[in-house]
Amino acid sequence: MKTSLFTFGAFAGLVSAQNAIVYNNCDTSVYVQSFPVDGSAPGPLTTLANGETFSEAFRESGSTVKIAKTKTLDTPLFFGYSFSSNPDYVYYELNTQWGNPFAADSNSLSPGDGCAAFDCAANDAACYSTDADKKVYGCPQPVTLTADLYLRKAHKCARTPGPKPNPQWA
Repeated sequence: MKTSLFTFGAFAGLVSAQNAIVYNNCDTSVYVQSFPVDGSAPGPLTTLANGETFSEAFRESGSTVKIAKTKTLDTPLFFGYSFSSNPDYVYYELNTQWGNPFAADSNSLSPGDGCAAFDCAANDAACYSTDADKKVYGCPQPVTLTADLYLRKAHKCARTPGPKPNPQWA
């Protein structure tokens, strides 16, 4: 996400109660790492086996959460989030700027009930945010952003999704 999207304020109490989550529903391991917008130290590189979950409390400055099939995070799919105080919103995107190793299957990013979600079908490049076509959604806080990955290896990925994403706003 571009720095211009981020408005900083005093969010410590509200931010600490919210999470960024990645569910790995793939039959292969994936790698996840969070990079704070303010340039502070990134979170640890986390390996998620099938059925495992990455979760971290929202970072006050916002963050970019990279998700890849390699430990070096080559061509990652990522989701980013940031905040505003007036209105008290979280802004989020599911972005393929650096690639999408999970494009052959469906993927989603949802903040929960009542807000727009990225609910991307297999090979639906137009669903994601890109440099050429920015798609950034907003939702009143508090929320928990949940990314579900459904990568298939030889089309054998068990689809045991986390919470169902919600339809986008009309």
